[in-house]
Amino acid sequence: MSNSKPTFIEALMAFNRKERFHVVGFALGNPKFSIDEDFRRRLGDKLRLSIPDGAVAAMDYHLDWIYFALYCAKHGYPRDKVEKKAALVTGTQEDADWLVAFPDGADTHLIFIEAKAATGFTNKQLQSKADRLCALFGPDGSDWSRVKPHFMLLSPKRPKRLKCERWPAWMKGNDGQPTWFKLPFGKDVPGGLRQAVRCDDAGAPSHTGRYWQLKKQKV
Repeated sequence: MSNSKPTFIEALMAFNRKERFHVVGFALGNPKFSIDEDFRRRLGDKLRLSIPDGAVAAMDYHLDWIYFALYCAKHGYPRDKVEKKAALVTGTQEDADWLVAFPDGADTHLIFIEAKAATGFTNKQLQSKADRLCALFGPDGSDWSRVKPHFMLLSPKRPKRLKCERWPAWMKGNDGQPTWFKLPFGKDVPGGLRQAVRCDDAGAPSHTGRYWQLKKQKV
């Protein structure tokens, strides 16, 4: 592979080997995951950014790939060279649910979106994500001078009782809480969404129960 130096967005695209991204893009006739104009506007309003048409998006993007893209944008693609494993590379499947990136002059804005629909956020999961993102970008988000990271939550209801004290400052808004964006969920399903709940013979929820009960999904 050439050791030419890609832009950060070019490197992001080069590392995106997520099958679902390519299958969904192909099936919907939108291989580049072009973002809806209304979504761009509303997302930009939340983060006080102007997100242009042509912004790059990705789903389930591994955080290890973020590091590789950052490295290659700074140093170029290594050619015929074995690199020592960096501490920032964990080898895990931890990822960004949704990623948006776009250039702004010499800089690139990178938006991490953590999403939930039927289930809720947990402090354990979000703290793990915050620790990884802090290691990647630093507590003030300035470890890679030309890449400006942002973070937000996407869910049907605003999450409560989140413990954000140990999150890096750039992942939070001025109120000390993460920026939140409302996700429409199940509104277009006639009669609403349903869920099958495992239970005992009396209908009490149970992970080991031998029965199941149909309930309406709360949104």
